[in-house]
Amino acid sequence: MANPLSLFRLLKKIAERSDQVVALLDNLSAFGAAGAGMEVAGQAAKDMRKAIDGDGGSPIHLHQVLKQASSAIERSAASLKEVAGMVRTAGEEIGSIHIPAVDPKFTHVDMLDMKILTGLELKEVRLFDGAAKALKDGALRLDEVGSSLGEVAGQLKQVEDQMTKTGDRLDDVGAKLTDAGQQLSSAYRAISEAGRS
Repeated sequence: MANPLSLFRLLKKIAERSDQVVALLDNLSAFGAAGAGMEVAGQAAKDMRKAIDGDGGSPIHLHQVLKQASSAIERSAASLKEVAGMVRTAGEEIGSIHIPAVDPKFTHVDMLDMKILTGLELKEVRLFDGAAKALKDGALRLDEVGSSLGEVAGQLKQVEDQMTKTGDRLDDVGAKLTDAGQQLSSAYRAISEAGRS
């Protein structure tokens, strides 16, 4: 049996704060709305988890989208590096092409005040040095872009991992919000029914 003195103290505290009790009872309907809102938020968090993993027939599958994007970027990076290698090889091959050239040698004759051809020097020149350099520079830039794409793919994989962890947390938060909302709604209904009795 409850201690009558404790019950008396409780009733006295309620009487001392009657204005606060009345304000609480006036705003009691807000508890019901808050409970319902918490249940909706909890379900939304659970639905987001489904969208992340593609569970429950969700049309969105963020986890799979990230995996496909990182895979496509990795393939693009590898292709760029392969093309860079081809361009670099083409630059080296073009740069190695030598063609024969003739370098005329002249002597200046003062009496005649003119130059006279006195010999020819045979040599080789690289005709495509400029093109070879441009190809090698282009290959270097393609390599850099490929490396950058590889880094982006790695970052997407990290986001994918974080998305999984976030999904787990959303599921937990959703369950707790739903439970708290149901408890709050249940308490509101119980208080409302007690007030009608």
